[in-house]
Amino acid sequence: MLLFLMTVTGIFLSASAQKHKSFQTNGRMINVDSFNREIAKMMKEVGVPALSLAVIENNKVVFHNTYGVRKKGDKKKADNRTAFDAGSLSKSYLVFAVYQLVDQGKLDLDKPLYQYLKYDRLEYDPRYKLITARMVLSHSSGIENWQFQNDPLKLEIISDPGTKLVYSGEGYNYLAKVVESILHQPYEIYIRDLVLNVLQLNNSYLKFIKQKHHLFHKESPWNYAVGHGLDSKPIVKKNYAVSPASGNHITAEDYAKLIIGIFDTTHLSVARIKDLEQPIARVNNSSTFYGPGFEVADIDGDLVIEHGGDNDGFKNQMFYSVAKKRGYVFLSNSDRGRLMMKKLCDMTVQMNIEPYLNAEFYLTDMYPSNASDLLRIYDEEGVEAMYAALDKLKKNGTVGATTLDVVSFYLKWYYGGDNRVTQKLLEDNIALYPDSSLSYVLLGRHLRDLGKPDSALLHLKKAQEMHFSAWSIDGDISDCETKLVDFNRRKSLMVRINEKEQTTVPADNYNLMSGVVSIASTDEGGGRCLAYIEADDWMEYRIDVRDSGNYSMTLRVASLPGGGQVELRIEDTLLTTMNIETTKGWQNWVSKTTAIRLPAGSHTLRLYARVGGFKLNWLKFAKQSI
Repeated sequence: MLLFLMTVTGIFLSASAQKHKSFQTNGRMINVDSFNREIAKMMKEVGVPALSLAVIENNKVVFHNTYGVRKKGDKKKADNRTAFDAGSLSKSYLVFAVYQLVDQGKLDLDKPLYQYLKYDRLEYDPRYKLITARMVLSHSSGIENWQFQNDPLKLEIISDPGTKLVYSGEGYNYLAKVVESILHQPYEIYIRDLVLNVLQLNNSYLKFIKQKHHLFHKESPWNYAVGHGLDSKPIVKKNYAVSPASGNHITAEDYAKLIIGIFDTTHLSVARIKDLEQPIARVNNSSTFYGPGFEVADIDGDLVIEHGGDNDGFKNQMFYSVAKKRGYVFLSNSDRGRLMMKKLCDMTVQMNIEPYLNAEFYLTDMYPSNASDLLRIYDEEGVEAMYAALDKLKKNGTVGATTLDVVSFYLKWYYGGDNRVTQKLLEDNIALYPDSSLSYVLLGRHLRDLGKPDSALLHLKKAQEMHFSAWSIDGDISDCETKLVDFNRRKSLMVRINEKEQTTVPADNYNLMSGVVSIASTDEGGGRCLAYIEADDWMEYRIDVRDSGNYSMTLRVASLPGGGQVELRIEDTLLTTMNIETTKGWQNWVSKTTAIRLPAGSHTLRLYARVGGFKLNWLKFAKQSI
């Protein structure tokens, strides 16, 4: 008996979804065969290898199916037991457990968490004693999202608890430990007992587990989808330790059953559901808010909740109407997956989700759209073909006001940072739509990230003059003003090199740079290092060489992936190329030395990353003996 059917488009469909010829949602009867054909066509045009989909009607899963293959180019088909990386949808498993404890009187949403469990990582900041479970659940605790994003040496509270939205995975992980202390059980055990077993979520996994003695499968889950970047290249990541905020692997059917279990009043009291519906932290300046567990919005008198999941290579989404008991869930193994969000909604529950889409500009141009077409052409045919397609759209006058904003966003954040193309597209959009304050903001932020605070500040202030209101840019302007002072200071920095002594230069003491970020160094001696170095990033240092000759040059680097490559140039002359192998960890620093010849006099030394994926702490010069 065949387990899978394939459409003419080449997208495989799980046969278990073929038992019923139709399903009903929002008063419409949907033919499964034609529905599946349309899904397959969309997946092919967007470039998504696999999709897991579930539809909720009257708090029942009336349809679920899995489409495609687990990995692009592979013959292993995805089925209804294929586990997808849940990303932040993992948080909902903790939410359900927490609210059960609240109903049982074991946890108070408004009692400071430190009174349940002191947290060594935050004790240095007295504000942590203000943080409650309600704040963590609504992302208003002030705890940064992940420690590595600011100072990697410590976890930081970056805004006063309870004052504004600061999305925080770290906050959820802290709350998970609080629950462990209350129940005297590890996360895996209490989630199994309170969530997985209660709701019979048989295809949800909290981590990958090695199975040394299993005859056929050496790990669990063995049936899992592989993520894919915007460039369609596979991204293989497996978490062998739990991460309550982002580490679960699930199916759309299991997540739909979880949402039903949270809101159907069978397992939680009406009071707890009312807690979940509270709007607490506003998203940008939109009409949507984070409540204590989900994003919430009152849309035409209908309370709609939302949650997304966003790990590298996976894009997932859920929308659900509490009153109508209707919603849908999709999981995709591609960074392009979110482009299907609106179309999937229109094909299924036909809910009004516009306020959510409008809250984030990059959700405005979704499939089918010029933005999705341009991204597909960029991936399949290259940048020049995309420019040619864009020229045709310009001639036809069919470039939307946010089309290039959306394309530039994806290219900047999901293609490893295509800086030149990103800048060109934003400049093109300003030329097409000179009244687009959004484009000025995005270009200003981009130029700031490239180390051009002077140009960035001009664009941001222009947006301010145009009364940009989608979100506050005061912080961006203040940041650019601070960076501009530093930018001007750096102009006078000079490295003096002579034959009598070694000269060590902190990597952070550059004159100009493009694309890199200065963070606290974990190497001996502390200080600052340069991180997030990607392809085409560069740093320039003014050097004054007293004596020409042969020198050794040492770079202090750290790299988890390896494969990096950096060119060393004096003005336009290539001195040498260095390969950066893996150091087996981002905190494992090694010294790489090469020989170069330096001419006497003042010069500009440029370090250009042909291939990124490394951090740089310092440079050292020493005259070689003859």
